[in-house]
Amino acid sequence: MNEEAQKSFFDDHHARFSSETNRGYKIALKQFFLFCEKNYDAVKSSDVRAWLDSMEEKGLKPNSIHLKLAALKSFYKYCMEEN
Repeated sequence: MNEEAQKSFFDDHHARFSSETNRGYKIALKQFFLFCEKNYDAVKSSDVRAWLDSMEEKGLKPNSIHLKLAALKSFYKYCMEEN
């Protein structure tokens, strides 16, 4: 289910994202859903906060965390618009 939603997201935004943005967003979404282990429509804000905390604990730089959060926000904004 997550893969289908992500495929639609990237198919619809292919022209809008640079190849680097596309690559970064794909990595970020994959990492999030591996961490969360839930379908995208079952994710709660506490899951996102736990993921952000885990990235801080691992020592990721604020810019990296911001990019990953931007990917998640963009994906969920798309899901809200399409649903």
